[in-house]
Amino acid sequence: MLSKELKCILLPGTKESVLAKHKSQATQIGREKIQELIQLMPLLDEEIDRSKGSGTTFAKDYIRLKFKNGSELDIVGIEDSARGGRRHGLLLEEVKFALTHSYRLSAG
Repeated sequence: MLSKELKCILLPGTKESVLAKHKSQATQIGREKIQELIQLMPLLDEEIDRSKGSGTTFAKDYIRLKFKNGSELDIVGIEDSARGGRRHGLLLEEVKFALTHSYRLSAG
């Protein structure tokens, strides 16, 4: 998670995603890690755009961080098909389910 946040901070306009099997699992993991990293390194929080209307979202099943330099970091579940879009990088929480899921898509 730290590598994704740092990439967003250091490369303006970057779009990154963290993906887990289920929406609730993805957001729980993301929320815990984001809070942990902000406690360890408070300067990371200064880079997140939390102004009204910025697009930074902490919902029950979805997290989106918008950074002041235009980068964004999404945390979603693999079953969340409505949140598609192009990304520069993707972090898979568990590779096993991703391989199984992609095999089913290509075989179908």
